[in-house]
Amino acid sequence: MLKFLLVVNRQGHKRVSRYYEHMGHPDDRLTTELDIVRRTLSHDHKQCSFLDYHDYRLIYRKYLNLYFIIGVDKDEAQIMYNIDHVHMILDEMIVNGQVVETSQSRILGPIQLLDAAKK
Repeated sequence: MLKFLLVVNRQGHKRVSRYYEHMGHPDDRLTTELDIVRRTLSHDHKQCSFLDYHDYRLIYRKYLNLYFIIGVDKDEAQIMYNIDHVHMILDEMIVNGQVVETSQSRILGPIQLLDAAKK
């Protein structure tokens, strides 16, 4: 299950944060965010884009000057097995750093065609 989404720049400044479950006191959340951002930015970009952090698995992707960091349950595995789908979804939604599409049916259309072709 998706727990949170963070978007930060290369300097570690938060641009967007969205939480899908209660993360405790705001001060604790800020401390956790800073630690997550520090770990993500210091992680070698040649390594895997998955990090384990306490009760979460962090999945991140650098896109231009921004890092998209997603926190999921450690039990969550579908995104790891369908990482090509994740990249396709992001590519359909974001072009040159601009959100160009938000319609779920238009974003998932190419993926559904690809899945149908595989069958």
